Amino acid sequence: MPHKDTNMSFIITKTGNAIKILKNNILITENTDNYKYKFRMFDDDGYLYFEGLSQKSNSFIPLDEFGTSYGCTEIHYLKNNSYQRL
Repeated sequence: MPHKDTNMSFIITKTGNAIKILKNNILITENTDNYKYKFRMFDDDGYLYFEGLSQKSNSFIPLDEFGTSYGCTEIHYLKNNSYQRL
């Protein structure tokens, strides 16, 4: 279920086991070519809530506009084959 705003700079691709509000393995129904940067969002206990793709590699927008509504406090981007916290 990609975020439906046409100006959105990110999409959510998967939910973690810690949350049951959304279904696991969310299907992407749009072209993802513009979303090149993988990220993960976690709560303050370190539980993975969401994975997604962003148009920017260092943006807090997914966390600010989506993740905090579910209790996420951290966002990590994939860089050099490992996820690094912003």
